[in-house]
Amino acid sequence: MSFKYQVIKDTDNRFVLPQVGDMNCKVVAFLNDELNDGTDEKLWQQAAQSASYPGVTHVFLMPDTHLGYGVPIGGVVPGRGGSVQRIRDAVRALVHPGGRGVLRPEPHREGHLQGGSADGVTRGWEPLHRDAG
Repeated sequence: MSFKYQVIKDTDNRFVLPQVGDMNCKVVAFLNDELNDGTDEKLWQQAAQSASYPGVTHVFLMPDTHLGYGVPIGGVVPGRGGSVQRIRDAVRALVHPGGRGVLRPEPHREGHLQGGSADGVTRGWEPLHRDAG
C-alpha cells in the first residue's frame, strides 16, 4: 500500500496522512509543497508504522523530518496521558534521541550536571561516539 499518495494537503503548510489500516491516528506533517515533494514512500511508511504502535495518540512530522530509526527523525509521537515514556516502555527504541549519536552528561567541576546541545559542542556534554573525520 502506498502511503505517500494518500497524503492530503490540508493547508499551505500542513499535509495529513489519514488513519488507514492498523494506524491509531492520522499523521500530520508541517511541510510546504516543496518539502512535501521531497519526501519519499519510506518516510511515510515509517510514519504510518509509528502511528500503529500501542498507545500512540498522535504523530506529527516537523519540517526537517527524514527517515530515522523506529520513528522519523523530526517526528513527535505522544501517547495516552501525554507520556512518551509509557510508549517507550511498550515499544523499545521508539524515541531516538538524534541522528548523530547519544549524549552522556559529564559532571561539572562542582559535581553538578550542566545542559548541552544535540551536537555535543556546548559545555557540559560529551557525545558517546564522535563522527569519524
